[in-house]
Amino acid sequence: AKGAYHLQIGRILLQAGKNLRVPNRSVHSRSRKRPSWPPGSMEDGVHNRYLFTIAVQFARGYKSITLPSEKISAARIFVAAGHRSQDALASKDFYTRARDLLDISWWKEEFNLCVDISMSSAENAAVLGLVDEMKANLSVIHEYCRGEKALVLRAYLIEIKSLYARDMSKEAYEIGMRGLELCGIRIPRNVFMPKIIAGLARTRTMMKKYDHESVLKMPVVEDEETIVKLQIIAQMAFISVDVNRKVLPFMCIIALRLSMREGISEVTPTALA
Repeated sequence: AKGAYHLQIGRILLQAGKNLRVPNRSVHSRSRKRPSWPPGSMEDGVHNRYLFTIAVQFARGYKSITLPSEKISAARIFVAAGHRSQDALASKDFYTRARDLLDISWWKEEFNLCVDISMSSAENAAVLGLVDEMKANLSVIHEYCRGEKALVLRAYLIEIKSLYARDMSKEAYEIGMRGLELCGIRIPRNVFMPKIIAGLARTRTMMKKYDHESVLKMPVVEDEETIVKLQIIAQMAFISVDVNRKVLPFMCIIALRLSMREGISEVTPTALA
């Protein structure tokens, strides 16, 4: 009964705030331009001033929700509150409740929301050092997002960075290699000096075609898959220093070639250096 009481308070506040629109903060939709909840829906109108109060009330009573549409609405509110919270533990509580509500059937009708819940939960677990929980959430991404390469690569990147930050370099390296293979990049396990020298020579020849002005005129990379691919390569360059230094030149060569082909990104300065 107490949970139902809090739920009703949340409903009243949600209704009161529905006309106070705020920009959406979803970060994991298929397109960055797509909101995680439909424009014009009740959740879309939740103002920052109301959001956390509503989210807390729903969190105390969400188990009393029976309507599928309201479960989806509550999940969206929890995700939004998790995104905007400045406290990782508070975000975890909101994401956990969103996961509790998540139904397998949502992956067809509410794909972006499901991705947001799973990916945000994984990133939050990585921040908190909860490696097993992070892996569990990423496994969901790998299972349901097989046709979305950018999302799968993003999942690899989260795991790589988290493991490397916790001195689990060898495991991060192996996962990174799988991510690179998905990108169509194969790094030889046995690296010989003649291969390195030949690769550096070809790269040097390629770079002779560019001057400072032509580099600065290159377009900015906007394709999500390419951005994540470059980030994985850059991260693997750092990891290879600890695990397998012989492949470091290959990582640098690949990062430079891809940057020059695709355009300017956050990896370009490192690649050119």
